[in-house]
Amino acid sequence: MTTYTHRERLLAAVDHREPDRVPLGAYTMTDVCYRNLRQHLGLPERLMQYSGDVSDVVVPHEDVLTHFDLDSRDVQVASDTPRAATSESDQYYENDLGVGFRKYGVYYYFPVGHPLAGERTVKDVEQYPWPDPASGSIDAVVEEARRLRAETDYALVMGVGGTFFAYAWFLCGDDWFIDLATNAPFVDALMDKLLEIDLARAERLFDALGPDGIDVAICTTDDMGMQTGLLVSPEVYRRFVKPRQKAFFDYVRSRSNARLFMHCDGEVYDLIPDFIDVGVDILNPVQVECPKMGDTARLKREFGADLAFWGAINIQQTLTFGTPASVRAEVRRRIEDLAPGGGLVLTPRWALRPEVPPANICAVYEAAAEYGWY
Repeated sequence: MTTYTHRERLLAAVDHREPDRVPLGAYTMTDVCYRNLRQHLGLPERLMQYSGDVSDVVVPHEDVLTHFDLDSRDVQVASDTPRAATSESDQYYENDLGVGFRKYGVYYYFPVGHPLAGERTVKDVEQYPWPDPASGSIDAVVEEARRLRAETDYALVMGVGGTFFAYAWFLCGDDWFIDLATNAPFVDALMDKLLEIDLARAERLFDALGPDGIDVAICTTDDMGMQTGLLVSPEVYRRFVKPRQKAFFDYVRSRSNARLFMHCDGEVYDLIPDFIDVGVDILNPVQVECPKMGDTARLKREFGADLAFWGAINIQQTLTFGTPASVRAEVRRRIEDLAPGGGLVLTPRWALRPEVPPANICAVYEAAAEYGWY
C-alpha cells in the first residue's frame, strides 16, 4: 500500500483519486463544545484560541487535531480573547466596511448596522469611505503559513476573500433584496467595488505566499441558500453574483496552485452546475439536511466528476441530537455515497455548537477508522 502524507492524502482525494483512506478536515468549535471535548478526551485545560470572526468560536489546539489525525490545518491567526466590543453595548463592533454587528447574548454576531440601507445610487458607492485594501498587516498569517509548510506535512487551508453577496447584504440590510430586483446600476457598482477590494487583498496575499504557499484557497463564503431553497433566483445569481465569483476564482487560479474551495450553505443544488462553471474544485459544507442536498449518492453521480465534497455530515439533527450509533451510521452512509474514486474530505461543518456531545464527535472518527479505508 502506498504511504501518504497528510497533504498528499487530502490532495489525492480532492483531485478525484483514491488515497489510502478518506481524508479528515480540520474545523472550528464553539468554546463550550471544545471545552467539553477536551474533558471527554482527558486532555488538560488550555487557553482558548478564538478565531476572531465570531465571538465564541475557537480553533482546536494541536493535541486535539493530532488525536483525531486530521489531514488539514486552517491557516489563521487566533487570539486568546474573544472579539472585544468597540462601542455601544451588547458587544457591538463595526468591521472595516462600516457594518455594525451585535452579539445578542449568543455566540454569533449578527449584522445590525447597515450604512448603505435605503434608496441608493451609484454615487453612494463612489462616495462611500471604503477601506484601503493595502492597509493592515498580513505578516502574521503569512508567517503562520510558512511555519506550517516548513514544519508539518498537513494540507494548508486559507481564506483568501471573494465574499461579495453577503457583504453587500450586510451593507444594505434587507434593502439589498429590493436593490437586486429594482436597482441594477447600484448593485453592479457595489459588487464591482467589493470585487476590486478583494482582488487587491488577494494580490497582497499571493505576492507574499507564492503559488505553492497553501493547498486549498477558500475563495468565497457566500451562502446562496436557505434550508429549503435559494436566497435568490438562479437568474439573479447568474446576473449579479456569478460573474464576480468567476472573476475572483480565475484570478486566484492564475496566482496559485491551490485547489479552489467554495463555502455555500443551504439548498443550493440548482446552482451546482454554475459553481462548476465558475471554477469551484471543492464544495463545502454539503448541507445534507436540505431536501435536494441530502441524496449524496445523487450528488456524487451527477457532479462527482467535477466537484470534491468537503463536509457532508448532518449536524442539525444527527451530530447534535443523535446517538454515537446514529452518528456512525451517518458517517458510513456519506463515505459509501461520496468516497468512491476519491472526492470526499470528511468533516463536521464549521463551528460546532455547544449542544454537540463530545461522544458524537468521537463517533465520527470511530466510523471513519472503520469505514474510511480504500
